[in-house]
Amino acid sequence: MNPQEFARLCQGVTAELTALDCGEWAVVPLDEGRPAAELHRADGARLYLTASWQAGGKVTVTALEPSTYTGGEYHQSRKYARHVDPARGARAIAVAARTYILNAGYLDALPEKVAQNVQRMAEEGERANIMADAAGLFGLEGPGDAPLSLHRFTGKKAEAEVIHERYGGRPVMSLELHGLPPEIGLAMLRALAESDLVRASCCFAYGPEHPPQFSVAGCLYRDQNERERGEDASRERVRRFLVRSRGVRPADAMRALDAAREHGAEVIEPCGQVLASVVTWDHQGCGEYTVEVPRKDGHGH
Repeated sequence: MNPQEFARLCQGVTAELTALDCGEWAVVPLDEGRPAAELHRADGARLYLTASWQAGGKVTVTALEPSTYTGGEYHQSRKYARHVDPARGARAIAVAARTYILNAGYLDALPEKVAQNVQRMAEEGERANIMADAAGLFGLEGPGDAPLSLHRFTGKKAEAEVIHERYGGRPVMSLELHGLPPEIGLAMLRALAESDLVRASCCFAYGPEHPPQFSVAGCLYRDQNERERGEDASRERVRRFLVRSRGVRPADAMRALDAAREHGAEVIEPCGQVLASVVTWDHQGCGEYTVEVPRKDGHGH
């Protein structure tokens, strides 16, 4: 099949898809050195059509899905593909696309994937803008959504990178700088030390793992509203804190949680340690577990 014949076939497939009540499609030719094109629909649905010897002379129609990792990119889905003899005509290809791709689950899952792709594109743009601002400080061109290398200034590994904490989360910057003169490093650390990021710490009024309604000014947990709430989630959060941050044995942590659930509160006094932790259930009717521990400076609360 020559390029002209393939182009006419693609146009015929789009017309047949419309006739089959599959919406309006547009052909996007691809310069791949072989018959290949994409069919696009306004809602983000995409089909990839190609004709090659690998398919035994047949036309292959494949679903295209937004990339899981990179915004703006689509990839061929292994799950939704069909080979059709072009001699059967555009109608047969359109029917195969409707039956084995569009109505076989592809369109059901597409809206969420498109929404996630839009979010990823927005995050990539935000990171690129921050990196452009950082590069501008040094008279450099922005690296786009990529780390900014500062090796030329230090002679050692030095770069800045922006990531998003999680899907839909805020952007945060990471710096890896080697070979700085001490006065520059101290100036950077001074800016960090004077920031709200360092000045704020858990208020400890109701323990370091308290629900957000108990937070006070200067408490890092005021920004933790995105955490999963409820009994089970708070139980796991407190258990993890006791085991990982306070060195409590997993079995002791579980026993304390069970006792707190039954009696309202339980004190943990690890063997060989003076510091105690108090696990509380449903403080002020919050419906969650909380845990109180001494401050690191040794003061009570």
